[in-house]
Amino acid sequence: MSRPTSIRVAGNAFGRVEVGLDTADLRNLVDNARQWMLGVAGVEVLLVAVFGYLLGRILTRQLTSLQNGAREVAEGNLGHRIAVRGSDELADTAASFNRMSEALSEQSEALRDSLNRAEAANEAKSRFLAMMSHEIRTPINGVLGILSLLRDTGPTADQAALIRTGRDSGEALLQIINDVLDFSKMEAGKLDFETSNFELRGLIESVLEINGPRAAEKGIDLNYEIDAPVPERFSGDQGRIRQVLMNLVGNAVKFTETGRITVRASLAGRERGASLIAFDVVDTGIGIAEEEIDRLFTDFTTLSPSHSNQASGTGLGLAICKKLVAMMGGDIGCHSRPGAGSTFWFHLVLADADEQAELARPLVGSNRARCAPDTQRRPADVRILLAEDNPTNAMIATRMLENSGYRVVTVADGREAVTAAKAMPFDLVLMDIGMPEMDGLEATAGIRALDGAASDLPIVAMTAHVLAEERQQIMEAGLDDYLAKPAGRDDLLNVVTRWTGVAPAVTVEAPVAAKPADPPAFDDGVLHRLGVETDPALLPELVASFIDHSAERCQAIETARAGGDLAALAEHAHALKSSAAAFGAMALHRLAQELEAVAKAGDEPAADSLGAQIGPARAAAITDLRATLATLAVEA
Repeated sequence: MSRPTSIRVAGNAFGRVEVGLDTADLRNLVDNARQWMLGVAGVEVLLVAVFGYLLGRILTRQLTSLQNGAREVAEGNLGHRIAVRGSDELADTAASFNRMSEALSEQSEALRDSLNRAEAANEAKSRFLAMMSHEIRTPINGVLGILSLLRDTGPTADQAALIRTGRDSGEALLQIINDVLDFSKMEAGKLDFETSNFELRGLIESVLEINGPRAAEKGIDLNYEIDAPVPERFSGDQGRIRQVLMNLVGNAVKFTETGRITVRASLAGRERGASLIAFDVVDTGIGIAEEEIDRLFTDFTTLSPSHSNQASGTGLGLAICKKLVAMMGGDIGCHSRPGAGSTFWFHLVLADADEQAELARPLVGSNRARCAPDTQRRPADVRILLAEDNPTNAMIATRMLENSGYRVVTVADGREAVTAAKAMPFDLVLMDIGMPEMDGLEATAGIRALDGAASDLPIVAMTAHVLAEERQQIMEAGLDDYLAKPAGRDDLLNVVTRWTGVAPAVTVEAPVAAKPADPPAFDDGVLHRLGVETDPALLPELVASFIDHSAERCQAIETARAGGDLAALAEHAHALKSSAAAFGAMALHRLAQELEAVAKAGDEPAADSLGAQIGPARAAAITDLRATLATLAVEA
């Protein structure tokens, strides 16, 4: 409202004018506009919030799905897929994730297949090496046995040198076979270690006893020293420790021409319940150049020609020693100078022998204590139970044992073995594994279940099975030792002495005449050796037994072949295989071995083809066998 204005004319007031303006409506308009603006803003904020919430939910759900998918893949669930929603960038990312996951799954499957094939190939290689080692060992042992017999026949100096060279070469070949097998096991991660109590002095003495003859031939003084603080007994894998020492001492003998070799054991450290033992093999040999020492323990590496001229090898021995020592938690090395000899050393932490654990340990498998030498008992005081279903093999083993003074009771299957062990006392059981009715593993379990002393009988497996897993199965079944067939007399008598403590009676062996080269399919030297190890007069009876037994097996093989019974084919081929090798019928032996393998593999066509060849192969073997027997009769 404005102030009133007067109307005057010539000084006279005629009236006044008042003009007024009401702003209430304007204020109302402004208030209403403000309210509308606030309402609109509130609605906008609400819409933005709702839109933002919904958009966040959509984005979060997609991102969470990606995150969970990544976690699944990280945890190994390759090929995991996530849901693809919409067609935006996140959907494209989800689709890319699914393609990546599928690619990873395919690659992983391909890698898994490759790994399985590699493992299968490695397993096949290990089985092949084990089987071939058995096949190679058998003729090599025969050669070494013949050379030993030749050495005892009073050869001339030149002949003795040739025999010695032949034996050294054969023993070197056996060592190479052992090295290759050990290296293969290490590559496959299947080298086993066993823990048992042992005496360190006895272990070292056994190594020197084996290497003693070679050292004596060269005029080398071979001895050992054990420091007074070193404990007498330890707990560990004495077999592997012996293997390392055997290699180091063997090398020392090989590369030492004069002087001495000393094996030393000293205490390098001590902690509660364990000792750090330092082993040193010191020789006065040719020595090694400093630049070549680092190459000593490398796989398949040999030294310079100056060394290899003296002795060759695969370069595996020291490499295996290094791996063995490392796997037992130790280290190994060498100090040497050319012309000043060498010192090979290795350090191992060995636990003290656990006497209480040893006393409490059940008498199962190889944990059973072996017998100490017993000079008060004679071989005639030792009774041995021989369980063997093959009559020829049983006759040979029985004659070998009886010729050495032992008493033998023979049974033909596992049930008879359990009955015999229950009925009378024995000092040792020689148990064939592959027997009808009840096999050797079941028979061992039956003997272990007997009351009294019979349950603690030492039981030695006699079988042609040589694979590591089969040997493990045999030992886990409660047997104490293992003797591969066909077993020679020395191996058989050694295992009897080891488990009874009674050495065989001394026997005089007849000289064996030199023979021409063996025919490819028949080894007549086996029959010669069989006569020496049993009784020449017994050979006709043994051969007749083999002829009858092989005829029965061949007939059984033909019957199984006609009926398509692969299990029976494998069983009869296995039995024929060992008896054929025992008489030198090597072609028949190899054929039966191959038949057994293909029958076990389920290859019926191959089994049928090989089975058809068994009869002719047996006929050829019988012809060679009779001819050799006639030759021996003429010579006698």
